[in-house]
Amino acid sequence: MISDATIANAVKTALATDPRVGSMDITVYSHRGRVQLQGDVSSPSQIRAAEEIARSVPGVVGVHNGLRVAHVASSAGAVEAA
Repeated sequence: MISDATIANAVKTALATDPRVGSMDITVYSHRGRVQLQGDVSSPSQIRAAEEIARSVPGVVGVHNGLRVAHVASSAGAVEAA
């Protein structure tokens, strides 16, 4: 059986090296092979990609995807607020 630390590290590495989500700050937890993803990403497609990547890692038996799309204020809104 693969340890949860090994699974979490493998998922983190897989996410970091995939160009679809590599630059995103995603936190990964694993408990009995069930992986939890948390953090903010730029788009719904990155949420789907991160889950797909996590599921592909050996030892992962399930994924709870807690990722969200970050709402970034537009530059026009930032100027108006200033």
